[in-house]
Amino acid sequence: NLEFLYLDSTEANDSTLQASIVVSADINYVVEFQERDEDQSYYDKEDQTYYWEVYNTFKNTYVTQKELVLTIDFDTENTNLDNAFTCSEVYANEAFYLEECELIKSELLNTTGDEEPVTLHYVPDSLHTTCPDCGCELTLRNSKDGFCINCAVNH
Repeated sequence: NLEFLYLDSTEANDSTLQASIVVSADINYVVEFQERDEDQSYYDKEDQTYYWEVYNTFKNTYVTQKELVLTIDFDTENTNLDNAFTCSEVYANEAFYLEECELIKSELLNTTGDEEPVTLHYVPDSLHTTCPDCGCELTLRNSKDGFCINCAVNH
C-alpha cells in the first residue's frame, strides 16, 4: 500500500527522465524465531541449570508504516504507458524496530513441549535415600537431618 507524499528530485537525459519520489508504505515483515517457554521449562536455582527446557518456534507477521524513496526511470519516447517507466531503486531512510502493537498475526510452528520432561526424583526430607546436595547414598552411619554428614554442616 503506497501513498505518494512528494517529489524529491528529477534528472533528465536524452530520452529518460529519472525522478526520486517519497512515498508512505505499509510494509509487512515476516519473522521466524525460537524462544524458551519459561512456563513449561524447569530451572533449578540451587544447581543453576535447566533440568528440562521447552522451546517454541513462531512465525510472526508485523505491519508498519515507513517512508520510502523510490527512483523511477521514465522513457519519454515510449508511447506504451505499461512499459514507459521502471522502478530502479527503493531506499528506506531510517532504521526501525518492530513493536508489539504492530503484530497482526502469530503462528506457532513447532514446540518441543510434546516431549516427555525429565522427572526430578524428590523424596520428603525424612525419607531421603541420597543426599540432596552431593548425591551420595544415605545410611544410618552418615545421615544427619536428611543430608550426609559432610553436607549437613552447610544447612
